[in-house]
Parts: sequence; C-alpha cells; structure tokens
Amino acid sequence: MLHWSCSRVGVGLCARRNEKKVYEKLCDLVEEWIEIYGEDNAPLPTATAGKQYSGKFNLRVGEELHERLVIESMNVLGQKDLR
Repeated sequence: MLHWSCSRVGVGLCARRNEKKVYEKLCDLVEEWIEIYGEDNAPLPTATAGKQYSGKFNLRVGEELHERLVIESMNVLGQKDLR
C-alpha cells in the first residue's frame, strides 16, 4: 500500500494510507500547479517520461570534502592511510 511520506507538500497527502485517495490528491496538486504556471505565463517543465538517463551525475563539493572522501575511500579499499 502506498504511503506518502513528506514534510513540505502538506496537501493532506502525508499520513494517508489509502492509495486511491493519495493518487487523487496528487492529481489535484499537479492540476493546481499547471493552473499556477498558466496564470504566471510560465512554461511547464520539460516532460521526463521516456527520457533516457546515463545513470550518472556530477556533484561538486568543496576541496576539503573531496580530499577527505578520497582518503576515506582509500582506507576502505585497504590502502595505507594518507593523512
């Protein structure tokens, strides 16, 4: 059974345990956003259905965190501690 867990959507979706009601509320929410976009003359986001994904993404982190992650990964792999 679907259980929508959220903290920001709030439109009565949270803590609902009835899959049909959750789906109906979610559809209402989407329709409301479409109306808001229309009122603001804003383009709707690009559709993602059927989109092909590479399976990877780039995440930029600070230099210190990058260094720490490299050191920790080498420790996990059994290489000597570089600190």
